[in-house]
Amino acid sequence: MATNRPFARLGIADLEEIFNEQCGDLTSLSNLNHELSFRQVPRALALQERIRKAELHLAKSTISNLNEVPSTSIIGTSKSPQTKNGQLNLLSQTPKDTDARSEVALPTSKLSTPSEAQPLPQIAIDDAYKILKVSVEEVWEKIEMTRRSVVQKSSPIATKGIPEVQIIKRLSEARLANDAAIVIAARRCGRQ
Repeated sequence: MATNRPFARLGIADLEEIFNEQCGDLTSLSNLNHELSFRQVPRALALQERIRKAELHLAKSTISNLNEVPSTSIIGTSKSPQTKNGQLNLLSQTPKDTDARSEVALPTSKLSTPSEAQPLPQIAIDDAYKILKVSVEEVWEKIEMTRRSVVQKSSPIATKGIPEVQIIKRLSEARLANDAAIVIAARRCGRQ
């Protein structure tokens, strides 16, 4: 049986290595992004964000390369934008450098690599366990399941028809649960 997930058996560390080696290949980035859409651990979500930024950067550079047109006329040697009968000759005009409507604001900072540690949320480890209502001895799957259930309560489907105050409260709880899971994962991986 053929699968459309060529990286399904690889771990996050392997996927990060592939990203670092092939961050200039749009097909590889697309395959990595597809695989990471099936994974919901914080490290996978962070890698997916880095892949999204790399795809945007590649798209921007591709668009800028396509927009580079020589300043000479394409149709003729006439530098006038009008033809003899008064109609505009759009192909003989040189494109403007930038158009305010078509500019895309992309992050200018370089893409982060695994060696550059992202700042951890400022939550004490004891508080992180209390936020998720799990004990220190719990296995990671239980912690992740608890985090996921809190986050799912803030989804658009779950919040449909409830007052905005409760939606804001649920979103706040979801952010806090995500931060708590990041702190616990960092402690268990030895980063904290």
